[in-house]
Amino acid sequence: MADRKQLEDRLKEIGCNFRFFARPEIRELANVLMPNELVQHCVIGQYKGVRFIGSHRSASTSDR
Repeated sequence: MADRKQLEDRLKEIGCNFRFFARPEIRELANVLMPNELVQHCVIGQYKGVRFIGSHRSASTSDR
C-alpha cells in the first residue's frame, strides 16, 4: 500500500491531478500500489454501458 498523500503529490507532479474526477479510483490506486512503486503516466476516461455511464483511471508505474 502506498501513502495517499504521496500519491496525490506524484499525480500533481506528472500533470494528472484530476481534482473532481475519479476520486474513488485514487483511493483504490493507493491500496494496490507497492510502497516503492512510482506512477509514471495516468489517464482518465469515461465509458458508456447499456444502463450507465462510468469513469475510470488507468495508470502505468515504474513496475507495471
